[in-house]
Amino acid sequence: MPETDVSGALGTPAPTDAGAFQRRADAYQALLDRLRSRAEAVAQGGGPKRIEREHRRGKLTARERIAALLDDPEAFHELGRFA
Repeated sequence: MPETDVSGALGTPAPTDAGAFQRRADAYQALLDRLRSRAEAVAQGGGPKRIEREHRRGKLTARERIAALLDDPEAFHELGRFA
């Protein structure tokens, strides 16, 4: 990781090449990967079988209904995905 300019900041920058820093960075990255994986699973809305069932009934999933209402899907940010 490149060091950032911390001019005006208190103290000195952490040595990013230290073993302890790398272990913490790796552990943090693993947590982020796990979070993203879970978020993708939640976004499936019950999985493919549930989505298929809704479509057989002539219905859209909640996320499909929301997507149909949006003018710009890129501007939409879901809150409480894990609620």
